[in-house]
Order: sequence, then structure tokens, then C-alpha cells
Amino acid sequence: MQLRYSEERRDEYESRALQTIKPSLYPDDAGPLAVEFTGACPRCEHGLPAARRWLVVVSPITKMNDRERRRLAAELRGADVDLSQGDETFELSCQCDQEHPGRPHGRTGCGATFDLRVVWP
Repeated sequence: MQLRYSEERRDEYESRALQTIKPSLYPDDAGPLAVEFTGACPRCEHGLPAARRWLVVVSPITKMNDRERRRLAAELRGADVDLSQGDETFELSCQCDQEHPGRPHGRTGCGATFDLRVVWP
């Protein structure tokens, strides 16, 4: 039986996410530009597509592709901005492709939203 779609936010999703979702630095630990998340939803336990959250963020008006973000990160490193260590909390949500009764048209996942703190190195 599938869980019903629910946008209710619970602390237990965040504690479970520590076991079900694996963060990794992209492209590598020495010069991260983003954090990639893989694993399963802490609510419905369905597999999630990989999600990337950028550490180098610019105005939403500015459209940048991966190559342009890398160039910007290189410029920041040249200006002595160090991304090799950090402590960020990311808001994630279930984006599974499984059916969940009651899900609004055009939405994906089971509705779960949760925060995941990532500390590196």
C-alpha cells in the first residue's frame, strides 16, 4: 500500500534522512562546487533521483551552466575564497517517481520536505 501524499513536515524525516540520504561533494572534496544527494526518501523510502545543490550561488536572474559555475568558483578561489570546508543546511524534498494517492497534478514525490545538514571536510 502506498503512503498518501502529505506535505506535513516532521522532525523524524530529518533524523531518518541522516540514514537514508548520502551527501557527497561535487566535483571532489578538495574543490567542491556543490553537494550531491543520493538515496531514499526518509518518509516513503522510495529511491530519489540525484539532487545537486550549488555552494556557489548567484542571483536567480543570472542563468549559469555548470561550466560557468566552475569558472566563477575558480575566480573565487583566486580571490582566496575557500570552499574546502563548510557547514550548510539544505532543504530537500521527496522527488520519487512512485504513485502517492492524493498527490496534486504536476507534483512528484510523497510530499515530504526535510532539512539535511552537511559539514565538510
